[in-house]
Amino acid sequence: MVGPGPYVYSETKQISVASMGLPRGGEQIAVTQPETVQTWLSANGSGRQLTTYDGPQRFATHHDEQAWVRAGKPPLGANAPGATSNWQFGTNGLIPPNNYSHLPTNPATLLKLIETDRTGLTAVQADENVLSPSSPSAAFDTTVYILTTPARGSSRTLRAALENVLGHIPGVKPLAHATDHTGRAGIAILGPQGGRLIGRTELIIDPTDDQILEQEQ
Repeated sequence: MVGPGPYVYSETKQISVASMGLPRGGEQIAVTQPETVQTWLSANGSGRQLTTYDGPQRFATHHDEQAWVRAGKPPLGANAPGATSNWQFGTNGLIPPNNYSHLPTNPATLLKLIETDRTGLTAVQADENVLSPSSPSAAFDTTVYILTTPARGSSRTLRAALENVLGHIPGVKPLAHATDHTGRAGIAILGPQGGRLIGRTELIIDPTDDQILEQEQ
C-alpha cells in the first residue's frame, strides 16, 4: 500500500495491444486488451499503479483470430478479464507530478510560452534535433501533454485556455461533435501530422468542463 500523504490521483481507461506466440508453428498474433489504470503519485515520484484488465479481449485483425483458431484456441495470455497487476514505486520510481499553477491562463501568453519552449515543464521540452518548439506538431504535442497529464495546480480555467491554444495551432482541425468509445458526447479535434505523438492524434473534449474524454492515435 502507498504510505500516508498527498497524492495526485488519475484513472485512465485505455486499450493496449499484446503480442503472443501461438504454440503450433510459433506464429505471432496481436490481441487488444481494455485496461483501467489507476495511479497514485507523490511529489517525490513514489506511489502505486494498479491496472485492472477489463474485457473483452479482441483480436487485432481477422487474420489473428483465424490463426488462433487453427492453433486450437489456446489461452490468450495471463491478463484475462478481471485480473489485476499492482506495482509499488519508491522515491523517483515514477516521474513526479508537474505543477501547473505557474502557467498563464491567457491563451495568447500561454501559446507563446509553448512555442518558445518556456513552460518550465522539463517533461515536455522539445527535442531540438527532431522538432522546433514552434512547429505545429511540437506545439500540439506540448498542449496535449499539459491537457492530459494529471498534475498539481490544474484547473478548468487552464484547460479552457489550452483548448483555445489548440484552435490557434496551424494544422489542427476541429471535427465538430463526436462520441467516444464509452458513448460520451464531446467535440473532436484532429492534430497535425507528425510530432512526438506518432502519426495523427484525435482528441474528444467535453465542452462542459474542458476535460479530455478520449485520445486516439
